[in-house]
Amino acid sequence: MPHAGVAASDRAVWRDRNDTSLNPAIAEARKTLPLFWVKVDTRPSGFSEPSIKVGFPTQHGGIEFLWISVERHTAVEAWGEVLNRPEDLPNVHEGQQVRVPNSKITDWSYVKGGKMFGQFTTRVLNKMDERMRRETSPYLAPTPLEPGDR
Repeated sequence: MPHAGVAASDRAVWRDRNDTSLNPAIAEARKTLPLFWVKVDTRPSGFSEPSIKVGFPTQHGGIEFLWISVERHTAVEAWGEVLNRPEDLPNVHEGQQVRVPNSKITDWSYVKGGKMFGQFTTRVLNKMDERMRRETSPYLAPTPLEPGDR
């Protein structure tokens, strides 16, 4: 199984600044971010690979979304390692340690029971992209939240 959110052939996710198709998924991910942080802090049985998705402004006016492993966090920011290979971010590279404000987080993910939870934006993108659906659907949990979470 790939790292949470990152398939072996995964490339960075691109989005035009005017594209609003992911906004509802981003809003839901942000709304449920406190649930994610509780899991990161308590590390329940079977919990692994916590990661966040952050949009970085590109040199060509777009936004490039990258997954970042969560190594630690506070109420205002998170630190971790870039998990994707950026395509239009000359000052960011795969494996780089970064610090990001929590306000820039657009999605979150973790693995439990062999399935990825969270992945709100991935679920929307799966509806638009057949290749992504084939690569990620086997690993996605049926719902972004575990039963009983809310």
